[in-house]
Amino acid sequence: MKKSVPTKGVARIILTHVPKSQIQVDDFDTLSANLGDIDVHTLIKFRCHAQLLHKLEEERGELEWLSVYAAALEDVLRKAECGLPESAEQQPNPPAQLSPAQSAPDGTPPSQEHAVEQHLSLVQANRTSAAGMRPNVKQQVGALVLKRLQYARRDFKLPVLMLLLPLSVLLLFVFINQTLIARIMIYSGPLEYSLLKIFGHTVAFFTADENMKVDQEYKRYLTEEEGADVRDLGSDDPSEWMREVAQSNYRRYRARYVIGAEFRSITNVSQLPAGAVVPADHTIEDGDEVTEVTAWHSAYSPHSMAVSVVAASRAFLPGWRLRVVNHPLPRENPKPEPNPVIVIMTRLMCAVFIPVGLAFLAATYVLFPVQERVRNVKLLQLLSGASPAVFWGTSFVVDLALHAFCSLVLLLPFVLLDRHGLYSDFPTLGSIFTLTLSYGFSSIPLAYVVSLLCDQPSTGYVTIASISIVAGMILNVSMTLLYLLPVLTDPPSNETRDTSGLDAALWVFRGIPCFSLAWGVSNCLQMSAGRDVCVMMLVGFALLCLVVLVDSGKASVAYWRTRCAKSPAGGTGTNEERARLARLLSDGRTEQAALVVDNLSKHYGRLQAVRGISFTVRKHECFGLLGMNGAGKTTTFRMLAGDLAPTAGNAYIDDVDLYQARIGYCPQTDVALDFLTGREMLALFGRLRGISEKDLADVIGRTLEFVEMAKYADVTVGKYSGGTRRKLSLAVAFMGSPRVVLLDEPTAAVDPSARRHIWSILLAAKRHLDLAILLSSHW
Repeated sequence: MKKSVPTKGVARIILTHVPKSQIQVDDFDTLSANLGDIDVHTLIKFRCHAQLLHKLEEERGELEWLSVYAAALEDVLRKAECGLPESAEQQPNPPAQLSPAQSAPDGTPPSQEHAVEQHLSLVQANRTSAAGMRPNVKQQVGALVLKRLQYARRDFKLPVLMLLLPLSVLLLFVFINQTLIARIMIYSGPLEYSLLKIFGHTVAFFTADENMKVDQEYKRYLTEEEGADVRDLGSDDPSEWMREVAQSNYRRYRARYVIGAEFRSITNVSQLPAGAVVPADHTIEDGDEVTEVTAWHSAYSPHSMAVSVVAASRAFLPGWRLRVVNHPLPRENPKPEPNPVIVIMTRLMCAVFIPVGLAFLAATYVLFPVQERVRNVKLLQLLSGASPAVFWGTSFVVDLALHAFCSLVLLLPFVLLDRHGLYSDFPTLGSIFTLTLSYGFSSIPLAYVVSLLCDQPSTGYVTIASISIVAGMILNVSMTLLYLLPVLTDPPSNETRDTSGLDAALWVFRGIPCFSLAWGVSNCLQMSAGRDVCVMMLVGFALLCLVVLVDSGKASVAYWRTRCAKSPAGGTGTNEERARLARLLSDGRTEQAALVVDNLSKHYGRLQAVRGISFTVRKHECFGLLGMNGAGKTTTFRMLAGDLAPTAGNAYIDDVDLYQARIGYCPQTDVALDFLTGREMLALFGRLRGISEKDLADVIGRTLEFVEMAKYADVTVGKYSGGTRRKLSLAVAFMGSPRVVLLDEPTAAVDPSARRHIWSILLAAKRHLDLAILLSSHW
């Protein structure tokens, strides 16, 4: 202020309008006043400040100069970051103004220009090292495989989910199988043909002609020595009597009516059957009385035929003791003879334990794909040039290799704990391994399908586990009971049961991988698991083709083009841009623009998220989409990036066939795989873009320095801060010299220093690279 104006008078004016002001008099003609924070919600304070400025404006003739500072938190941090002394913030002199000759053509100060220019070598190296716009498929496959192996190597929960939990369940299954089921199995060993020892207390019958003594000896032997309830039918027909018994109580008939005998006397030699037993030194002539014996046995009871013959023979040997033992030749690996009880218990145990144990393994394959999709890593890999077939095929091969290793490890319980040889022989182990491998072949694509529908890895994991448990356990138990329990119950008649409905349902349920696995393992004892293996292989191939088709977008593109032949009209504010776009399209000069967007629209039912937007972005141009939340900025970016199918419209980048391969995309969410380092992330996208291996390390190193991440290069992304993750996403967007870079709010949620550096990067890219930048921001 002028020397003639006392500082006390000016201070009085300030205190009159803003009583809480802090005034400091530096010298006689210099005065500093801190008016305090501006409360945007208090209109009174705004009015006081306005009145003060108005009063000072009236007194401007008495003041030599007047400076007004409105410092934001960002400015304070900038000064602290730049190392300015505290007195510099209180310097009353106004900052020196740069002349146009001292500034860069775009207004960048010389110091900032120098900071940008020192990294331009990276920009040029990144541009010249791209091996064309059609990257090598072999290089892409190697990059995708290396990504999966690096991630799996650091993810310590995978061994628990893929090995420890399934092994625990299978160990429990084999232990219970050995301790409970093995007790009721009948092995082929020494067996005495005794009715009481094999079948317990049963009911026997006999018929005999009059005046025969042999029948009484038969009755005495069975009653006294075998503990049987013997029924004398006289001369009745045994067939009719047995039919009545079966119809009255079929379950009792099958369980207790095991043997019987029929004795009759004949005198006609011609009536003797061809297999009649006649002593070698005895000649039978007509008129001799001969006893014919017919031994009856149950077709449902093992060894009942031999026991009935032994009992009938004892009738002719009164006073003798006859012991018949079946002692077959020993076998290398004796296996139990199957019976209905063993089959039912084996199937029930397989239905309970196998789906639960393998559910942990199958659900693991959904975790990584969901994380890649939700964090936009999968989208950026597809934008970088990887086709859906290469992307999903590589992932499938890696997962299948891991599954094959886990399948071999999961055979250990069957080898180590199988004391009775139920599963440990080579053919049965081969069948179990083939079933497990086929289960992986079908369950891995199923996990990929589920990953397209879930937004959280935990949700996908629970979904796969629930499908395995519900379909594998409940359906297997139900089908086992429906098939096998009627064998042990009373049928309404002697007719054969119609199982065509069950057979059709079985083929349908085989389309569920966990059901086929459990059903196939339960069939291993009968060596009949081939159909389950074939069905699982077909289901896996179909699901894998479905995933590739969905991500290729061919079905959605055809749908939208047939549905939206006409585009909706846009607003009046875009008429000039539409006219210029129309001229470019009509003259075939779309290559003059880096990006051409023609009438792009997106509808969700009746809601118009984006309505007929049209614009062009020239090379070396930074084009901004400005709008409030919900204006459709992110929807537009997702359509341009290929992540969302448009309702109408199109976009062009030089060559339509190479559209996605020429886009760099920095989505609104950070691109991050927690168990990969920053260097590994850049290497992945550099290889997918086609940067040669000899230049890759140099480009990555310069990129890390460019975004000030060199000291975090070998730290896993999961440990990065929000600002560092944003820098990494920006670095990924510029890898491989894209023609257009889409930046969806690139400076969101970053600190002021990082924000300024990001703008410096964009400024250098706009000026020196042959590309266009399309970015979005709030009002």
